[in-house]
Amino acid sequence: MRRLALCALAACSAPALTPSPTLSRVSVFAADARAVDLAALAAGRPIVVDLFATWCEACRDNLAPMNELARAHATGDLVVIGVDVGEPRAIADRFAAREGISYPVYTDPEMRFEDSLGTTALPLVLVIDGQGRIAHRSARLDAETLEVIRGLSRTTAEAR
Repeated sequence: MRRLALCALAACSAPALTPSPTLSRVSVFAADARAVDLAALAAGRPIVVDLFATWCEACRDNLAPMNELARAHATGDLVVIGVDVGEPRAIADRFAAREGISYPVYTDPEMRFEDSLGTTALPLVLVIDGQGRIAHRSARLDAETLEVIRGLSRTTAEAR
């Protein structure tokens, strides 16, 4: 199995990516092994996707902020999920339980979703608008990423 490049904490301003204007139609897998289309999961709401691997030390930095984001949007105005890349479900489940991940974790064991994004580095946080367009990419759930999320959340709330 191939490994993604791990961003160094200090040097990781943006993961290496091929431009991709819309969310890929490649499925990820739920805990019950069912294939899930993320665009369908979002159902017109913005979605934040945290791509990670259990071996990725830098990925752990996003866990607490992602948990906080998921709690803040528990009303369902924003979908917050994690996608474990390149690892079997059992490993992802043990990691999620040990680390206290409160949002749903899907898996991409064969890295098809990750490949469809053209990324070569973890961690990766995607912010996707309600139409399935990738609005923002970042290695971290940082202030800039949170501002994009706030803007999408306001736009979605105003549209309802």
